[in-house]
Amino acid sequence: MTFCALVIGLVLGIFITRNILMQLGGEPAVIADIAQKIAAGDLTMNLDSGKKQDVGAFAAMKAMTQKLRDVVSDVMSAGSNVASGSEQLSSSSQEMSQGATEQAAAAEELHLQWSRWFQILSRTLTTPCRQKRYPRRRQRTRRKAARPLRKRSLR
Repeated sequence: MTFCALVIGLVLGIFITRNILMQLGGEPAVIADIAQKIAAGDLTMNLDSGKKQDVGAFAAMKAMTQKLRDVVSDVMSAGSNVASGSEQLSSSSQEMSQGATEQAAAAEELHLQWSRWFQILSRTLTTPCRQKRYPRRRQRTRRKAARPLRKRSLR
């Protein structure tokens, strides 16, 4: 009877152990090693059990590792897009700055040209001999224009 109890206990122990290992999907030490690598940030490991179908905690670790790889890939892609956008923004702001500098230089040049023209104009208008000549010319022109009218009216 003791021998039967020992055999039944041994069979139940093997059955329970096998059932627990199937639920884990592998040896507990292997599952613990995988969890430690994932916690350390190592997502490059190959989780291939060699079985046709992964089950239990091992399958969950494999799915989690794949999802984390996808998330890290998306974050790196977004970071690359942000860096590219930043470079484009920097380039655009440099072009705008250069355009503003050119416009300021053109405005300064225009200001200088207008200042020169106003100086020339003010000199022309304030020259004394020019002021004296213009009224005389006007009077002479008026007299010449009036002469033919006077001659006609006298006839």
